[in-house]
Amino acid sequence: MFQNLKTEEIKKKISKRKQFIIKVVNFIEIVLKKGKAAKRDETIREICDIQDFSFIADTGTDFVGEEYTVKYNSKIVLSVRSQKSAGYQVRKIDENFDWYKLEDLINHAKEILWEFEKEEELKRKKLEDEEENKNRESLLEEAKKLKLL
Repeated sequence: MFQNLKTEEIKKKISKRKQFIIKVVNFIEIVLKKGKAAKRDETIREICDIQDFSFIADTGTDFVGEEYTVKYNSKIVLSVRSQKSAGYQVRKIDENFDWYKLEDLINHAKEILWEFEKEEELKRKKLEDEEENKNRESLLEEAKKLKLL
């Protein structure tokens, strides 16, 4: 496949693939930090069902490196290992996958993160309201005891 390509073409393909991987890994890290990531154990975090995508990061050990996985409809479409000393190694990539879907998702990351923030704000507001109701009930009970009501 690469045997017939000129050196500059090979460099361009390598550069393009590296840029894509960096973009995907950065996106996974941001989404896992901001979203509702489930922790499978101390090193594995996963967030599922963002427009049929799931993202997994295994930040296990420095020896093995970090593993990033992208699934689409539960099928692995990309698996990348990252080591500080060795850079990125693509362990699996589905060359037939429509990568525009992931690119589109990454390009709309702001909207996705905004949705995460909105959900967190609603949860926080609900907790505040529940706390306020508990305080009010406690005050009403105290007022009854003091024959204010």
